[in-house]
Amino acid sequence: MKDYFCERPLYPPVDFHRRFCMRIEIFYRILNDVVAHEPYFTQKIDACGRQGLSPEQKLTAVFRMLAHGCSSDSIDECCRLGESTTLECLRKFCSVIEVVYSQWYLRSPNLADLCRLLHKASCNGFPSMLGNLDCMHWEWKNYLGRPVYWLQA
Repeated sequence: MKDYFCERPLYPPVDFHRRFCMRIEIFYRILNDVVAHEPYFTQKIDACGRQGLSPEQKLTAVFRMLAHGCSSDSIDECCRLGESTTLECLRKFCSVIEVVYSQWYLRSPNLADLCRLLHKASCNGFPSMLGNLDCMHWEWKNYLGRPVYWLQA
């Protein structure tokens, strides 16, 4: 919590963006939407009167797994969530995201979307391409650090 989610966090917003691949404002927007839709993500008091896991802890674990491909048991070191809790958070998070955002973000593209995507791809040297794979996390076996030039037929 002191690293990112207090009035004067230990790390600046640029570090948050680097570690979670999003701005903190987007994180809070998603957090608020998820908490409003799914009671699992609200902080509760357990039978002994102790505070349970915070929504920030649960979403931090989920975003670390999604942004960097961390395993669920490695999350324990930074978020203090066990493997089974982390996996449950991820499963519930994905279900909530599908319900809350599917109408806009998971819809099929309309004609205006297709034209915009085709134009953007064409400007980048990939005419007629509607999508691509994000290859940032792939290790390229034969890459020698030289620029790659695309030839257009």
